[in-house]
Amino acid sequence: MDGTGRREFLATSVGATVLSAGCLGDESADEPAAGPNESSGPTSTEANTGDGSDSGSSVTGEWPMYGHDSGRTSANTDVTGPTTSPTRAWAKQDLTLGSGCRVVKDGSLFAKHDGVHRFDMVSGEEEWSFEPNGTLPDEIIATASTIVGYGDPAFAVDIETGERLWLENDPTEAFRAWHPVVDGDELVSVTEREVLRGDTRTGTVAGRTELSEPLTVTNDVVGTPESLFVSFDSSTTRLARVDAASGTVEWRTSDVGASPVYNGDAVFTTEREGTSSDRSFVYAHDPETAERRWRATVPETVLPSGSPLTVTDDTLYVGTRNQQLVALDTATGERRWTNDLFSKPDPGHVATDAGVFVCTRGGALLVVSADGERRWDREGAAASKPIVTEDRLLHFGRQGVVCLSTDDATE
Repeated sequence: MDGTGRREFLATSVGATVLSAGCLGDESADEPAAGPNESSGPTSTEANTGDGSDSGSSVTGEWPMYGHDSGRTSANTDVTGPTTSPTRAWAKQDLTLGSGCRVVKDGSLFAKHDGVHRFDMVSGEEEWSFEPNGTLPDEIIATASTIVGYGDPAFAVDIETGERLWLENDPTEAFRAWHPVVDGDELVSVTEREVLRGDTRTGTVAGRTELSEPLTVTNDVVGTPESLFVSFDSSTTRLARVDAASGTVEWRTSDVGASPVYNGDAVFTTEREGTSSDRSFVYAHDPETAERRWRATVPETVLPSGSPLTVTDDTLYVGTRNQQLVALDTATGERRWTNDLFSKPDPGHVATDAGVFVCTRGGALLVVSADGERRWDREGAAASKPIVTEDRLLHFGRQGVVCLSTDDATE
């Protein structure tokens, strides 16, 4: 697929949203000021910042949900990211966030902690916070005009103001599905018997279509608002394509369909060869016909948790248990290169036009170019999925949120 095709897919799957996803870090920062609690609306507080010299600037690059897009590619080749070793611009020591608890849109970081907080990506200043009474779901997503927490409970706030739109402790099924596909201000998901569309402005079901045959759906649904690729059958985990408008199950694969990733040209999945094997397989399937295009053997066991694949137009990156990052050709499955890392890569590495940004389980953050060369690394900085914009990188951990920049900010 050419670059135009991928851009068209991303524009469709993301709709009007644009954001980024995060990573563990153990750098320290000053304690940010705490804001008052509110149960129904936003508050605004002073925030912990760097030197403040970047105030008024803007950040280029957006990443709308966990995995960047509804194909879960974990790639945004419209940005480069810091290609030289960055310095710290600002930090928030008291924010500890899981990988689905942060997104970046419109130059702001939206983070779910004790509530939902919006921070300016350049200065680190808090713009608003929504702090309801009670617990919130583990994952948030940005739509065209809302920040949505889906699961149990579920909620939505206005992306510009932080005003609560709705909060339900027992939400409809349309807001319980894990990793839905985004279509404007609607979330598209698949249950065992239906395709559901949830209106994030109202918290109600906007559409309900019965499936042509039942599917024992797992948590993994990727694709576009029109065509959904669904992992199903908990015993063997295979892949099916569902037409969202009619509910027709158009095909099923016999190959294992774990952790699907769709880049607009192919659907990629992984399979581990038995519980004691030291190798795994990566599959590429034609999205229209389900035909297997190739199967690549990865001698080192693919990391089993999370989404181990990161996919651009021409390269698929996969992390292994023996501390390697492997690059495969998306057209043929042939191995392009292997890069030895400091420790096991976290399954949440992300790709940009410059290459792939990797957080390792050993706490290192490093950047490998598209041809496999190490560009820079940073010890003890990270251990999970980073957020990368044009010249900024966010990582997340027990010590909070740290924003690294190639600007003149100092540590």
